[in-house]
Amino acid sequence: LFQRAIRSLRTVQRYREKDGAAAVLDLRIQNGDIIETQGLVESKFGDKEGEMKYLRQACSHYFGILATADFANSELRTGYENVLGRYIDVLSRVKTYEDGTPVWEDLKSNCELYLQNYPNGKQTLKVRNALNEANVGLATSTK
Repeated sequence: LFQRAIRSLRTVQRYREKDGAAAVLDLRIQNGDIIETQGLVESKFGDKEGEMKYLRQACSHYFGILATADFANSELRTGYENVLGRYIDVLSRVKTYEDGTPVWEDLKSNCELYLQNYPNGKQTLKVRNALNEANVGLATSTK
């Protein structure tokens, strides 16, 4: 079901590309939402490993979007804020990458990126809490 939804979004994306970059970004955000929902379903069934698998996939998906983000582009600015907030949220939930490496440094740098680009953004409080969590994680993991 989830894979069918993702395939459908990819089909729609081909037709929406003519509607501009904001439409394509919106579809990519929806794709990430589907991946996160897969993780939520796994969690509801008590499969922590499956949940982490999909949350890490969502991390990769959001990272792919942010790797080419132009935060100065006013047309895409709100969409990038949404993606960055989702990426921060997912990073703070997974705690480690698949290889066991903690996410704290990446979480901290992305929180700082959010606060630099969206100092009065909709997700500022959540991002500040995640930044505190990252700082604590960094402080305790180096000891």
